[in-house]
Amino acid sequence: ILTSFVRRGKIRVGSKLLLSNATLLGAEDGIDPLDSNYSSSRRDCPVALRLVANSTRLANWDAKLGFVPVVGKIRAQEGFLLVRSLSDIMPGGGNLPLMDLIICRQYPKLFLEQGGVNRVLSEAEDELCRKQFEKKRQVAIDKIMESAEKECSKEVEELAPHEWKKMMLSYSPSDYYEKLPKEGQRIVDNWKEKRAVMMQDMTRKWVDSTLQEDPSLTRTSIPFLRVFVKAYRTNSAGAQKKRASGNGAEPPMKNEGAI
Repeated sequence: ILTSFVRRGKIRVGSKLLLSNATLLGAEDGIDPLDSNYSSSRRDCPVALRLVANSTRLANWDAKLGFVPVVGKIRAQEGFLLVRSLSDIMPGGGNLPLMDLIICRQYPKLFLEQGGVNRVLSEAEDELCRKQFEKKRQVAIDKIMESAEKECSKEVEELAPHEWKKMMLSYSPSDYYEKLPKEGQRIVDNWKEKRAVMMQDMTRKWVDSTLQEDPSLTRTSIPFLRVFVKAYRTNSAGAQKKRASGNGAEPPMKNEGAI
């Protein structure tokens, strides 16, 4: 949006801007003012100041450069630029630094279901969709678990000790176990415990990996509220009393409403 204002000549060389919520890109920890690598005269300078339209206004031509003194109204606004009117908000123009609003009505909670096609659901509809999704997901997980156990079992059996393999191939594993010497039984018992842990860990990783790769097994539902608001503004006479306005506050100071 600000780029379009530059192209249209509303922001030109010599224009003074009133900024709020500007962010430093490329040097989040700050920079040394004596470091020549960050000279603003260089076109390839990696540091930039990021501005957004809703936090930027044209300042008066005689405004002093630098930080605005934190006194009076500015102090009450905690140093933020106050957007006075709902009509001054530019869609897609970034976050608002500060605005006084009155919530006149709060609507029932809604949910934004994100997926192939985003859709807005009521609380009852979201609960129904959640139950249907959980049922579908559980069926898919059961199938994945069954497949994972088969594949993981093959890998684990390759690591099994000789005593375990012979026991599992015998006609009666329980009888074979009883005939083993104490050392053989100890090896089988240790492997049985180790095998259970390995199977559980490998199966869990298999299932988690499959779930991440299949977007149909993940559901994203974001709750949000819709409210009806009116701007809260000081009347034109400058009195201390404030009143609510249906279409927002009066325009910003002279020249501020231009962008």
